[in-house]
Amino acid sequence: HWIIEYYDGKGRAKNGFWADSDSYWKFVLPSQRNSFTLYAFEGYILALDLDEMTENSSIWNHGVEDVYVYFPSSAPVENIQATDRLIPIDQEGYECQIGPRFEGGDDRRLKDSYWHVIGVPSFANYNSTLTETNGGTAIDWSNGGKAIDWSTPSLPYLYEWKSADNSLAVTTSATFNFKATYSYMVQYAGASIYWSSVNAVVPSPVAPRKIESAQSNVEFRLELQQTGKAIDQTFVRLTDEVNVTTEFDFNYDLSKEMNANKANIFTMITTAMDDGNTVTESAANCLPMSEQTTVVPVGVKIAANDDYTFSIPDGTNGVGVTLIDNLTGTRTNLSAVDYTVSLEAGTYNERFTLEISPIQYLPTELEQSDINNQMSDVRKVLIDGLLYIVHDNKMYDARGARVE
Repeated sequence: HWIIEYYDGKGRAKNGFWADSDSYWKFVLPSQRNSFTLYAFEGYILALDLDEMTENSSIWNHGVEDVYVYFPSSAPVENIQATDRLIPIDQEGYECQIGPRFEGGDDRRLKDSYWHVIGVPSFANYNSTLTETNGGTAIDWSNGGKAIDWSTPSLPYLYEWKSADNSLAVTTSATFNFKATYSYMVQYAGASIYWSSVNAVVPSPVAPRKIESAQSNVEFRLELQQTGKAIDQTFVRLTDEVNVTTEFDFNYDLSKEMNANKANIFTMITTAMDDGNTVTESAANCLPMSEQTTVVPVGVKIAANDDYTFSIPDGTNGVGVTLIDNLTGTRTNLSAVDYTVSLEAGTYNERFTLEISPIQYLPTELEQSDINNQMSDVRKVLIDGLLYIVHDNKMYDARGARVE
């Protein structure tokens, strides 16, 4: 009455994930289970088989109304102690070596390398950060519990499965609440992942950080909406991390896994390879901090003709972020207002571009206001050090003049 699947990241690296490839989610047949091994530190899908849960199923003969799948524990859960964990990651065979099949064709070396399914090593939910880069001491459980010095690369982004529409949604790990016994899909090239104080009491949700006088990381969540609902999102981060470049960087950037039969949004990263440049559609794009305007190409893959809205609902920490529609010439400051456009089904890789202003090291605020009690839902927004007023998706300067 239950099924189990695993993700064949090694097979994807070996063969590539082309448009005509079979899925790399592999179903373990019931006849194979007696000889199938679950490996430590890897993630799996375990679920009830709805095809076997019909009204004629023998499982209902036991007088039950609800059925659950449980993981057994080798010890009482209340006796499990909080500890630091350094989880080793097997990377042998996970680097894809497949270049374009023909000149100008699809290059798989970045898109199909280092795919894993991971989970928090805990019986409690966990909402800390996996982006630490400082050294420290941890326990290496792959080497007899030996205490070692550790230094782990960043893992700023991951994919979470959304059961409502059977899709993968990119999210940031910095403030993410990892669920116990859930798995997450990552593109990770490091040798290990460090988890601090797992199995501890779940802490309170992390409050959004205010931007102080100096910024080392500025992140934007660009959302694509349809009929007023968010349908996909992509991340752009500017950082002073020394390992981040304008090209595709494993453990920082994340290539886009397209969701079928729905709209997708992504940015594009150009990387110089030994045989020419390759462009990677990315769900997360980390770029160096710059004193110049940063230009980021944005792509969308549309499944149905409709009106679509580009939005940065979490704000931009006072940084100017402008969306350019290269077809119409429209420029929209997404730091304050949204942009809605009618799109037909298809892929648009050259129509939209983000322009990000040079980072100014100023504290910023976003607040509700009421001007002379004449308008409600008015916001004051500080963008690139200048004050603007936003009402009804329109921008005004501090004097009240409309800003186009």
